[in-house]
Amino acid sequence: MTVLVVGAGAVENAWSPVLRALAHYYDFPLTSDGANSFFAKAVYLRRWHATFPDPAAQKRLVGVREMYADICARIRGEVRAAQQKGELRVRPEFDAIIDRFLAKRRTRFAVINTNWDSVVEDALSTRFQDRHASAIEASHLHGSVWSDDPLYLPTELTREPYRSSDEHNLIGGLHAGAMRSLDRARHVVLYGLSFAPLDAELCQAIDAAWNGSPHLESVDIINPDHAIVAHRVNLLLDPRFAVAVHGYYPSALHAAIDYTIPRGS
Repeated sequence: MTVLVVGAGAVENAWSPVLRALAHYYDFPLTSDGANSFFAKAVYLRRWHATFPDPAAQKRLVGVREMYADICARIRGEVRAAQQKGELRVRPEFDAIIDRFLAKRRTRFAVINTNWDSVVEDALSTRFQDRHASAIEASHLHGSVWSDDPLYLPTELTREPYRSSDEHNLIGGLHAGAMRSLDRARHVVLYGLSFAPLDAELCQAIDAAWNGSPHLESVDIINPDHAIVAHRVNLLLDPRFAVAVHGYYPSALHAAIDYTIPRGS
């Protein structure tokens, strides 16, 4: 089984609608780094006011909750509109990546999407429409703009003190399903995903899935910064098993860079 895990780098203009959504809160243009700082602060404030034992904090939590709902609503609106009008689309190398890492392997595959949009699975559904009777679905670890369920913001955890038990179960179920796929995978393809320290829970979920799993044979990283990502991947792999780790520039899939840590089988 091959598991394709995609991040924002797999989609053209992925940050554009998000930055438009957040423009409401500032009087100067935000960068993607600035947006991540904004999200981290918003999440911190929810945690602080949800756990601080002070009546005034509980009152302020109401306003923080309303701001979170407003952030998610603005993101949903902008990302949905951007996807519907074609601003969000897979990158030019997408078909070549699918040919090399999914089609030619002739294995079953699963898709884990860390984006809020559905661009990748929609493109896969079109690509494989002759082989699959129904649309290809992805596990959306961070939620989807096409659902009314909560969006999972950068630095958030599955179990947050401000979430209801239903929300805990929903997000925990998404992570558990993704981990089951990763646990069975022989090949994992990381496309446009950085494994950034901001997303420590994603890294831990993958670490838990890979730890003790003898099935994994290879991890392929398609990312301009594949050296950084490969180092983070090797931190997560179980040292008891030999796993091939290769990096690729998106425009040079023929030239693999070997980051494998030599280990006995």
